[in-house]
Amino acid sequence: MTVRWPLDIAHSIPTNWRQRLGATFTADGVMHLGIPGVMHERPEIGHYKHALGPDRVLAFVDLIEQQKLWDLPAAPPRGPDQPMALVMQGRESNMRSKVWALDALPPEAVTVLDAFNRLVLEAYASPVRVVTGAARWLASNFSAREPLRLEFTLHSKGTETIAIQNPMAPQPLESLLQLMVARVIPPPGRAPRATTANIMPTSLSRLDLPRGSAVQPGQYLELAPGEEVRFGVTCSMYLSPGEHQAVLLLNTGGGPSSSKNHFSGALALELPRLHIVHR
Repeated sequence: MTVRWPLDIAHSIPTNWRQRLGATFTADGVMHLGIPGVMHERPEIGHYKHALGPDRVLAFVDLIEQQKLWDLPAAPPRGPDQPMALVMQGRESNMRSKVWALDALPPEAVTVLDAFNRLVLEAYASPVRVVTGAARWLASNFSAREPLRLEFTLHSKGTETIAIQNPMAPQPLESLLQLMVARVIPPPGRAPRATTANIMPTSLSRLDLPRGSAVQPGQYLELAPGEEVRFGVTCSMYLSPGEHQAVLLLNTGGGPSSSKNHFSGALALELPRLHIVHR
């Protein structure tokens, strides 16, 4: 069997509907992977380069052939925002591809994507340009009449410097940081709609710098391997007393002028339960 190289696989993910998780497999046995949103409860996004070895990559290609994926009818998404999966081999005149909406995947494609996502889990061990994060509240509870205060940390865990747009820099169109909060309703209550607040650069501070330091935020924030930065956030939201769950969502931005080290994605950081009280 003559194999067409490279092999590309991509599919939509629930934590970043604008971008797709995607991987390229090459004949030398390397898996080049980009994860633009939180997957498998891992609060990290970025590029990975994992050496599977030629034999394992060929075995995965053989699985695709065994499932006769190229003979199956495609079921393209009905619109640009509908979740989808793509499998493609080769380039230009030697290229073939199949695309399906995620809600119309044939069983054979499900088998291939299951195997693919096991390889994705393995590739987490080989970060290249990857940022991880964590967030916490700065108090055990808050009054319904006072601002919320929290901090979040970003850490570079790859072997190369990663660049993201700086959330403290003024943005031309929209904030890079959002806080989403929803009231916790015991079953069988209907899940409430989340309240969302855009965190503006003026609501952020750098907690990892000495107090009183003059910060001149550049458009991009570069984190060398092992480097960590810590931000403070103050945010006002209209929340009723009770228990709430919250997620801090960081868009790492990007554009035509981005550096080669930039990674574009959405890092979602779950916070501990939030308690709003009468005070």
